[in-house]
Amino acid sequence: MPDFFIEVGTSAEFQGFISIAKSQGHLISPTADAFTALVEGPNRKPIILVRLMWDRIMFAEENGLYSERPDAFSRLLTALGHEIYGNVRTFHSAISGSVRLSSQISSEIAAFRAGIDFIDRAIEKIGDDPALKKTAIDLQNARGRESRDLATWQDLAKCTGLLSTPKSELH
Repeated sequence: MPDFFIEVGTSAEFQGFISIAKSQGHLISPTADAFTALVEGPNRKPIILVRLMWDRIMFAEENGLYSERPDAFSRLLTALGHEIYGNVRTFHSAISGSVRLSSQISSEIAAFRAGIDFIDRAIEKIGDDPALKKTAIDLQNARGRESRDLATWQDLAKCTGLLSTPKSELH
């Protein structure tokens, strides 16, 4: 079983890793709040590493000025749901041999679906609790963003011939 770690840092701290991943053909959105990587540890043991870019999760930039995001908590939940329930599961399954990592596109589609499911469960748990109404609204907005990003990856899959199922039948 591979080790699994969550690392918190800034987008600047992770820029070198992001540049290497992009040079190897990986697609990383310039607006991503987090990413998951499979790295080689001591004795060639695989390590699954989730990197949360705290500056992107907690702060918004506008005209060179930063302000705290009012929806930072829902952004954190969204990033964790996507990375842990999507990408970490996919990498773990690939390492154990139960599934092949055939493409980043299909992995991202699975991660977005898992993240959306995680958001849906969080919204359901919140229910009608008036103290958590703002969080529920923020999570619903996050779900909308994740759904749009999922559709983008599904469109990319269709263009590359990796997806034969019509988008209407997908999550």
